[in-house]
Amino acid sequence: MHARRPRRILILGGGLAGLSLAAALRREGSRDELVVVDRRTTYGSDRTWCFWDVAPTPFTHLARHRWSGWRVVTDRGEAVHHSRRHPYLHLDAADVYASALAGLAERPATQLRLGERVLELREHADGVVVRTDAGTLEGDLAVDSLAAGSPNLRRPAGAGAVELAQHFLGLVVEVDRPVFDPTTATLMDFRVPQADGLRFVYVLPFSPTRALVEDTAIGGTSPPAAQRREAVARWLTEHAGAREWRTEREERGRIPMTTRRFALHSGERILAAGTAAGAVRPSSGYAFMRIQRHSQALASALAHDAPPPRRLAHPRHDALDRVFLRALAADPHAFPERFRALVRNTPAGAFARFMADASSPLDELRVIAALPKSPFLAAAAPRPQVPGLKTMKRIATRTSPDPT
Repeated sequence: MHARRPRRILILGGGLAGLSLAAALRREGSRDELVVVDRRTTYGSDRTWCFWDVAPTPFTHLARHRWSGWRVVTDRGEAVHHSRRHPYLHLDAADVYASALAGLAERPATQLRLGERVLELREHADGVVVRTDAGTLEGDLAVDSLAAGSPNLRRPAGAGAVELAQHFLGLVVEVDRPVFDPTTATLMDFRVPQADGLRFVYVLPFSPTRALVEDTAIGGTSPPAAQRREAVARWLTEHAGAREWRTEREERGRIPMTTRRFALHSGERILAAGTAAGAVRPSSGYAFMRIQRHSQALASALAHDAPPPRRLAHPRHDALDRVFLRALAADPHAFPERFRALVRNTPAGAFARFMADASSPLDELRVIAALPKSPFLAAAAPRPQVPGLKTMKRIATRTSPDPT
């Protein structure tokens, strides 16, 4: 039996998904030549990734901050969780990029082409052709991890699909006096003016005087950057109690939240990864853990000539995400209290595993039992229904407390 010749794999997009896949291929011992193409010219602290520590990843050790507590705040009160077993972690993009790139630099069969924009991707009988603004590349197969520039995201979503987006602008600030609780992250503070979508402030306190504060909106129109900065300033003075602050850096982004079905295979030789594969959790916008799981599974398949994975998530999670997103789109102004109820009435461990895409059926029963029945049953109605909420609540309340 002869070993196959090394292939040339073109990875289009060198962000989190593209670099995670390339690094995973090298960990799997792949001898294939990897060509990573990205329009950026440098790597740095361009974003923040957060997730609950429910399973190991190649980058978990890089976490700069860990919070054993997290909370949701509305005009009516707050709900707080604490879990030492599943803390909420913060990774700086610069650390993740540096770690992945350092591993790839040790492998001579890896080529990183920065400052190059992908214009076209085509498959033919013997391979793939990629046209960029710097020339033409040929390979044996391609992995599309282009995120917003992906052909997958330019296709029609399909009848009945919910298409929302999460827009955010965040400032890392140093304030004049200690006002932050560095043990507890604020996932959502809804005490801000609500417009045509859902609006909240997200806060990662790094110390009593330093934090990332993000103005976030789901659905509706995205306000101008100046208005978002003003919203952060209002929150700092009215709710944090800061008087003066210095801005260290700013980050912004747009995260798709959609019930569309993504193609993981656009042909025999074109695969998808990251946002282009639907790795963003539709109901929450979290993507880090799903990207890591899919990168590892895809790398293992490619390195060992096995069929690539056909799904990113369990069908049960997909069904629940569709229901959550439909209910959010139908009545965004009801969601502040629904989110607070979810945190208040769900054990911390079950909540963390559900948000990190690692929940068990029992965890999901507890989540469903914490939510109002009518709006979610209505959201489930267009599709085959999930088990009745009344039955789930009865089962969930009979179980023993969940360790956190």
